[in-house]
Formats: sequence, structure tokens, C-alpha cells
Amino acid sequence: MRGKKVVNSAEDPIYINEDLTRYRAHIFKHTRKSFKSNQINGCWTRDGKIFIRERKPDGTDGSIKRILSIVQIPGYKPTPEELLHFNLSQNIQSEPEATAV
Repeated sequence: MRGKKVVNSAEDPIYINEDLTRYRAHIFKHTRKSFKSNQINGCWTRDGKIFIRERKPDGTDGSIKRILSIVQIPGYKPTPEELLHFNLSQNIQSEPEATAV
């Protein structure tokens, strides 16, 4: 996968894409839309993980951020169901485990 840039620089480019799960492919589709509308400066996947390069207010490159949910994509307007799912998953991850007495 790291050598795919060499293949894509040829006259007749060959496109090599990661095989993402349906959920992650959906998220990545929206990150590409955010990139095309200049909300972010870049997006890519590596080992099934989705990353973006944030855009600073002056248009220059910002920090790199890993995207775990669709509600984290700059410029994306999540549906109420997506917000509920994200909030529930955040609460489950942040709850401390119960200790046995």
C-alpha cells in the first residue's frame, strides 16, 4: 500500500484502494466530500484507519487527526441518529468498570 504512489504516478495510473468495512467506507466517503469542499486539507486511510489533515483558518495545513466517527468530520451535518449513536458509544467507552465486592 505504501508503494501505490509510485504506481499512480505513471502515465496510465492504476488505482489501489484499501478494502474498508462498509461503515468506514461510508465515513471515508464523507471525508473526501469534506476535502473537495475545502473543509480539510487532506484525507487518507492506512491499515483501515481514517485520517485527515485539518485546515487552519489561514488555509495552511493543520494537525493530523484520526477520524473514529462520522460526527468528527469538519463540515459534516450529522443526523440525530448519528449523534445519538456517537454519544452512546462515547459514554460506553468513558464509563469506569464496576469493581467486584
